[in-house]
Amino acid sequence: MKEAIELTPLPLDNISLTNEGVFQGKVYVYTETEGKLNPKEIPFDIPKRATLSPFYYSKPIVAPEDPFKNPPGQFIRDSQPREGYYPIVLIKDGLRPPNHLYEKDDAIYCAVNIGSDEEPNWETRYFPEQSIPKETWEEALTLLGIKK
Repeated sequence: MKEAIELTPLPLDNISLTNEGVFQGKVYVYTETEGKLNPKEIPFDIPKRATLSPFYYSKPIVAPEDPFKNPPGQFIRDSQPREGYYPIVLIKDGLRPPNHLYEKDDAIYCAVNIGSDEEPNWETRYFPEQSIPKETWEEALTLLGIKK
């Protein structure tokens, strides 16, 4: 059983799509420095590219108690595949609770439009590497122009 960790709440992510088709903004994760988890700002400025292929996403069944004390023992899979997700940034060895593993992990952030085509409303979504299929992860890295 893990001990509870006190964390300063993260600031809100910020994302916009410019008229030139570039996603700009910043997202936040925790990174470890000197044995302590601290908020870290990750800026991004990346052209809008193709969306990821539709994919099923594994989510933890989160108990109402502190997830750091009681990480989930079960995971559920989306009933419908996710669609329309644009990768915007790769996070190396960071933490964004409630993370699926409740440990530091590589992750991708994606942009998703929760509005309409006429009035877009962009939000970020966080996907730890272990929560999505390997092919989807590789596709995201390719779309971001990252070579492993």
